[in-house]
Amino acid sequence: MNDESRAASSGSFIALKKGTVHYEIAGPKTGSKADPKGRGWVVFLPGVSVPCGTWNRNFFALADEGFGCLRFDFYGRGLSDRIDGRYDLDFFVDQLRELLDALSIVESVNLVALSMGGAVAARFSILNPGRVRRIFFIDPLFRAPEFSPFMRLLLLPGIGEILLAREKILVSGQEADFFNSADFEDFKIVYRPQLRYRGFRRALLSTLRSILRWEITGNYERLAASGIPTALVRGRHDRTIPADSFEILARLLKPELYVVVDEAGHVPHYEKPDLVNGLVADFLG
Repeated sequence: MNDESRAASSGSFIALKKGTVHYEIAGPKTGSKADPKGRGWVVFLPGVSVPCGTWNRNFFALADEGFGCLRFDFYGRGLSDRIDGRYDLDFFVDQLRELLDALSIVESVNLVALSMGGAVAARFSILNPGRVRRIFFIDPLFRAPEFSPFMRLLLLPGIGEILLAREKILVSGQEADFFNSADFEDFKIVYRPQLRYRGFRRALLSTLRSILRWEITGNYERLAASGIPTALVRGRHDRTIPADSFEILARLLKPELYVVVDEAGHVPHYEKPDLVNGLVADFLG
């Protein structure tokens, strides 16, 4: 990314300590007394390889409901900078904290978190007491993933770089997240633009190679003890995260809301947006 490409892109950009982050804000900016119709901030956290466009069917709908909505691209994804170094869990947690600080969002926020974003949300919440009001988890990463044989090949130095050099592999790899093929065809338009910018593949591989060492479950255990209200929604046909992981997480968190969405895979917010948007709005109040 450079200044010219940023100027031609939608959304806004802000320089943080490690790089420039692409973000977008919609709806009321705050739920404070100065804006009595506002319903507070909702911050959307995407998954491991997807840009913030994964929230296209939710972001503006919730802004129309009166929430101040913030979505952004994790480093290495979408239109945010590709950073040299290791993409581990605290790397993304720090990015979220720095972004909120830079945007002067000081009140407690609501987090809507997808997949890997769930692991980020859990850790951010316990490391930053008082900054999170409620968390709406969508098919969250709860423990180290069980990689397929192909995914294990990606972990091998050199082999992963060769395999991911092919755009077709990167794009088609998203298909397993969907129950409805028509939704996948639409999502490809959202996913592809980030591949134009050098460093995406390196960032993705760095994340995948570090994720097996992340301390994930312990963060959810501490979150459960914190008293922060949670909701848990999953697609019935999720092929990315085993169903038993959700059942274990539900017993741990005891969420106020636990819904299994029919005819949806790993991304029920994209495949069943009206249902999920209603659940989010009701849960956040």
